[in-house]
Amino acid sequence: MLAASPELWWLQLSDWLPFDHGAALASEVSGIQIQPIVLPLLTSIILHTIPAAVTQFLLSSISAPSCQCVIVREVPPALLNHGPARATFPDLINSALKAIPRLRISCRKARAPLHLLSEPPRNISYGWIHRVDELPGVNVQILQDRLSARELGDFLSSLDFPDEVKVTTNVKGLSWEQSLLHVPWHRVLRLEVPNFLAAATICEQLANLPEPSARHSRLQLFRSQLTSYPEVHDSIIQNVGTYVKQRCARKDAGQHPSEGSDNELNRRNLEIQLPRTVAQKLRRQLGDWDVRLSDLGRGWGLNVDEDTLGAST
Repeated sequence: MLAASPELWWLQLSDWLPFDHGAALASEVSGIQIQPIVLPLLTSIILHTIPAAVTQFLLSSISAPSCQCVIVREVPPALLNHGPARATFPDLINSALKAIPRLRISCRKARAPLHLLSEPPRNISYGWIHRVDELPGVNVQILQDRLSARELGDFLSSLDFPDEVKVTTNVKGLSWEQSLLHVPWHRVLRLEVPNFLAAATICEQLANLPEPSARHSRLQLFRSQLTSYPEVHDSIIQNVGTYVKQRCARKDAGQHPSEGSDNELNRRNLEIQLPRTVAQKLRRQLGDWDVRLSDLGRGWGLNVDEDTLGAST
């Protein structure tokens, strides 16, 4: 039916629980190669409270190059830990990511799903009559059961992130926390990491970048409030310092940014916003490096007493 509907532009399946919970469909498609169902005009796909087998079948079968909205209540782990079965899912997400300005990645508690949510958020419509619109957005929850850190990291690495990404969690012991080590965060333009666990892992990943990748990093703004646990600040400071020394130029390089190559311009275009006490420690070791440091006040995103290191005039 889907393959015979190339002009379909909206697909929503909600609150459908067959008596066998999708076992018949799972049995039918198990072990066979599913050909992609190409829907060139499909802009929105919404799956909510339906059997996991149905969700997996649709997300692994539909190819929709025009898709701008993906809302999925529960992404089955099998969609991420079987290579051929997940062929079209990252393409659906990436198509929608192109249409949004900002993405939040979060996990609220242990064993909870990993949540990908665009900002402004797109929610699932409820009621007897569903309101149909064509607003872009991503609202996807990925179940973490039976997923390794590498599998989840590989999936996150396959995403074409928008310019702004916010990563937040304070939950220990999750596979997704270690999966952050496998994600190329230097490709994000503006990165916000409020909480210490995600910040510590992401800063470790940045510090271990090979030098060519660090020098060609796209990252222009790294911001972290580093809420709680000041005892981990030293490792974060060390890793941020390592990344800056690989990524940025020295102040005494003798070349004005306006006269340099694109690579030289990039090496002088990084701002880091951290709490005052952390920023002060960084200033002591980065005084010779061309990086802008800003102190974050108590209010999230409030900049006070901005200190520019090596800023050009």
